[in-house]
Amino acid sequence: MRELTLPPKSRVLLRHLETTGHITSRSAIMDHSIGSLTKEINRLRNFGIKIDTVTKYHPITGQRYADYVLVRDPENYRSLPDFLSHRLWRNVNGPAQMSL
Repeated sequence: MRELTLPPKSRVLLRHLETTGHITSRSAIMDHSIGSLTKEINRLRNFGIKIDTVTKYHPITGQRYADYVLVRDPENYRSLPDFLSHRLWRNVNGPAQMSL
């Protein structure tokens, strides 16, 4: 049986979400050279990783943007493949949320 693996950009994105808890398109492009964040988010969701989309508005321009937030609920990791569930389970409580 072939083990499921994440592509390199998806692994980078998952590591970012595990560390910070969220990501925006701007951060994905500037920090990780991920041009299609939506595609990578959908790929992670297809692996069973729960990610919420929060619509936000820029305080000055009023422009709408999506902030993708990793759901840190232990129940969400029970159905994941072993190589993901073990890794995410230990990060459920994660670092403190950063305020802007």
